[in-house]
Amino acid sequence: MSALLLVEDDAAIAGPLMRALEKAGHSTRWVSTGGDAEVAVFDSQPELVVLDLGLPDIDGLEVCRHLRSAHEHLPIIVLTARREELDIIEGFEAGADDYLTKPFRLSELLARIRARLRATTATRLESEDVAVDVAARRAWQADRELGLSTKEFDLLVELVRGAGTVVKRETASNLNYTAGVVVPNAAIAKIGSNGQVCLFVSMATDLIVDVNGYFPTSTSLTPINPARVLETRPGLTTSDGLQQGEGARTAGSVTAVQIGGRATVPTDASAVVLNVTVTGAQGAGFVTVYPCGTAIPTASNINYITGSTVANLVVAKIGTYSQVCIYTSNAIDLIADINGYFPARTTYRPLDPARLLETRAGLTTIDTKFQGGGLRSQNSVLALDVTGRGGVPTGATTAVLNITVTESTASGFITVYPCGIDPPLASNLNYDVNTTVANAVIVKIGTNGQVCLLNSGPTQLVVDVAGYIN
Repeated sequence: MSALLLVEDDAAIAGPLMRALEKAGHSTRWVSTGGDAEVAVFDSQPELVVLDLGLPDIDGLEVCRHLRSAHEHLPIIVLTARREELDIIEGFEAGADDYLTKPFRLSELLARIRARLRATTATRLESEDVAVDVAARRAWQADRELGLSTKEFDLLVELVRGAGTVVKRETASNLNYTAGVVVPNAAIAKIGSNGQVCLFVSMATDLIVDVNGYFPTSTSLTPINPARVLETRPGLTTSDGLQQGEGARTAGSVTAVQIGGRATVPTDASAVVLNVTVTGAQGAGFVTVYPCGTAIPTASNINYITGSTVANLVVAKIGTYSQVCIYTSNAIDLIADINGYFPARTTYRPLDPARLLETRAGLTTIDTKFQGGGLRSQNSVLALDVTGRGGVPTGATTAVLNITVTESTASGFITVYPCGIDPPLASNLNYDVNTTVANAVIVKIGTNGQVCLLNSGPTQLVVDVAGYIN
């Protein structure tokens, strides 16, 4: 008996259809909202989903995109009243395997379900002397059964399915390091099998990971497997062959990176999660990421010196033509990897970047508040007003910030946290004497609409806001 998930908000349709599916030999679970559908897929792991598009909480196309992103091989049949040619095309582009319009013939739906299940029930895989029973999760080499962990078995399945081809680790990176350095970076990562996230290191190193929050299965963030969308270095590639090998960016140049229509990101997405890397810098400078079609803001995302390789997470508002622009103040090579996106209808509100804190003398913030305060003393805490500034409204719960340390007179670290609690045992940024270092932070907004910053060593501080969650 196959296990199905029926996602349908109309009980008058769902009840009879569920009984018909059960009678046809399919164990069927029914949910009526998009949020419940994503939870049910995670909990019960159905073999096939029948999905209506007109759901009360989340549009069915967005649910389809979320499910396809998280469950690459899960069959999805759309069952909907939307019958225009453009609707059907959008359904398939969102990840549907099949599309059937209402009113429908039950016999046809059952036939389509059987066809989709047949396509996914080839449970025995073989390559040379290796055999795998996917359903039973057993594997053999010649006549010897292999004792494999969950991860080892899943990897073996992918290798056997891809026998004769090269199976690669994702061409993407989050953090670059050299011998003896301490360097952080923020990461928004899709959670994988068994609720885990994997960290690959190219050279031996100690690792520290702090968690700052999570996006539930019903969230409007759509995480994706990392995909490279910009690679200016000659001879190196992007995930789709576009915007690659164009050479170092010149000083003062702007690079428009196409986001919509690549790496499963729809053209109407509102914001994108990027990891941007600078390498081969020909002089000291900075990078600013902003929505194309707007003026270059007084803000920065990455600071670099000659010859350095530096990365930072950026949650960027998408601008005109579904593009994000990257300004470089000095000649460098640029790399950008996509880790996820926010759709057009989302609880995340991307902003044009705005400066909220600038302690250096003679430099300004968006509203002249919190500027020119001078070097922050050792082990000091600054309570920074976030709501009511830079487009962040009162009532916002979470802020996406970029924190920069510069002109430091001692080594140290920065911890960013919601005001109203004690400083946590965590850090967001590490720095040495006289360095300029930046890192992205997603932080809960605390009491009085403030975020607190603890600096362990004397330093100047700069904070830019890129968005908020309401």
